[in-house]
Formats: sequence, structure tokens, C-alpha cells
Amino acid sequence: MTNARGQGSGFIIDPSGIAVTNNHVVTGSAFLQVYVEGEDRPRNAKILGVSECSDLAVIDIEGDGFPVLPWRDEPVNVGLDVYAAGFPFFANEEFTLTRGVVSKARADGETNWASIDHVLEVDATVNPGNSGGPLVDMNGRVVGVNYAGNDQTSQYFSIARSEALPVIEQLRAGQDVNSLGINGEAVTDGSSIFGIWVSSVKSGSPADKAGIKPGDLLVKLEGLVLATDGTMADYCDILRSHNMTDTMAIEVWRFSDGTILTGRVNGERLEVVGTLN
Repeated sequence: MTNARGQGSGFIIDPSGIAVTNNHVVTGSAFLQVYVEGEDRPRNAKILGVSECSDLAVIDIEGDGFPVLPWRDEPVNVGLDVYAAGFPFFANEEFTLTRGVVSKARADGETNWASIDHVLEVDATVNPGNSGGPLVDMNGRVVGVNYAGNDQTSQYFSIARSEALPVIEQLRAGQDVNSLGINGEAVTDGSSIFGIWVSSVKSGSPADKAGIKPGDLLVKLEGLVLATDGTMADYCDILRSHNMTDTMAIEVWRFSDGTILTGRVNGERLEVVGTLN
């Protein structure tokens, strides 16, 4: 799966071309093309819905009659043999599987780009580019969606089926879930700078309409300073306690011109109220 920003993996869940991947793979892309296993040419695809906080996205691939991966219905326990699948380095590289076992059946899913309640920790390597690909059991049934890893500690993480499925059903219906429309990363220097750094913005999203731009630092949402612990937890807690049409106060630092801006998502666009020292 390639776009104007980068690449990742995904998997098809419906013969009509409905596929699952990560939000951070697709949000902010100018265009989206998908290489289907066994085909030499990419297919165009469109985003149906995204969830920043769950790091999930559902896309619709041009065409139909695709083979699909089924979900595993049985419980996932420690020691289950699993395989991380995807195209790890380049779109035209061969499909790969890395083998491992489930190390934890319920691990902490707080990261600096997502806030997920239920993730699986595995030792099956999730290589660069494997984000969004499936974690499958020995029968090829999906147990999770790969989204994170740490090569130094050999710890890799997949969004559990029970966490992913309810969100996916909303996304395939065309709804964004717990999202302002950004690709964001929690950053902090540990003392004076805290916030969500915006790497890209989805066109037409609440963030876009409010005037948030790539490179901005979202420092406050509804008056709460964000990312003080280096994660997306507070940001996502606020989004999950609101409807996506609610008005929410925001404060942004724009380092490109040294300004401080305030406004409201689904309300007043950002306006300059001060300058950075």
C-alpha cells in the first residue's frame, strides 16, 4: 500500500475490496494505491473512515472478487502461535511472514501516536512497512492488526480483534471515530514543551476546517495540556468523551512563524493570540 507520504500493509475483509490498515499509514495522503498479492500493477483505493486513537483505517480498493482473511473467533491465549504478515520494505517486494507466539494476551496500548485499550504483545517481528498488516494464527485467521514494535526489546504489538472489530464496523460505514483528522504524535521535552505534533491533516476534516496545519503543535484541547506523559492518552480520552460534531477549544503553537493560535474545532477557526518566546 503506497501513498504520497509513505507505505504500509493491510488486509482485505470483504470480496468487494474493503480492507483494514492503520490510520498512520493513510491519513494525510494525497492519493492511495494498493498492491494486491499476485498482481504487478497497483489499484486505486479510497479511505472510508479512520480512527486516530485506535490507529485503524478502512479503505475501499478498486475492483471486486478479492480473496478475504477471516477473523479468529476463539480466545487468544499466551503461547498461541502467530504470524505477522505484510510487505515489509517496498511495495514490489515479496509478501512475508514472521513467526512467533503471543507473549501477553492483554498489554498496554498507550503509545505516542495511539491510545488503545486492548493489544496483544507478540515476539513475531513487525518489520518496517508491516504496519496495518494482519496478525494471523496457523489457520490464517486474523487475531489482530499489527501497529507497533520495538526491535531493541523484541516486543511487537497488534490491536486485538475484540478492540478492532467494533471500530472497523463504524469505519466501513463511512464514519471517522475518535478523530479530528490528523496524523499526530505526542511529544515533550520533559519540562516546557508538551503537545501533539501534527505531521499531516486529512482534507475536509474538523482539524482542516479549524485551520490546523502540518507542523503545528496542538498543546491544549478543551483547556487540558496534552501529552504531559508522552502519550496520546489525554487527547484520546477527551475525544472519546465527545461526539465528533461537538465544539472543542484548541490551542496551537505554530513554529513556522512563531505564533500561538486559539480557536474551536467545529467552531471558530484558529486566530493568532500571541507569539512564542
